[in-house]
Amino acid sequence: PLYPYLVYEGLKAKIKTKPVTLKLSDIDQFKNDYPDFPFHNALRTQWLTQMANTKNWAEYAKGYLPSDNADLACQYYY
Repeated sequence: PLYPYLVYEGLKAKIKTKPVTLKLSDIDQFKNDYPDFPFHNALRTQWLTQMANTKNWAEYAKGYLPSDNADLACQYYY
């Protein structure tokens, strides 16, 4: 039951690398593999934040999903 958390930590580590080695498809695959995992949105938010920090707007636009997070929305419209 804890295995998805190990996978999640591994994905988070890929977000922190320079350059980011985590792809949007990896996030989507993780969500498909572990649909009941509680932190899908947190993983996507961290990835989006890193895409914005590195000014990778094309990837940001692909990965953005409408939400109540004003920071993410502002960056998307930027």
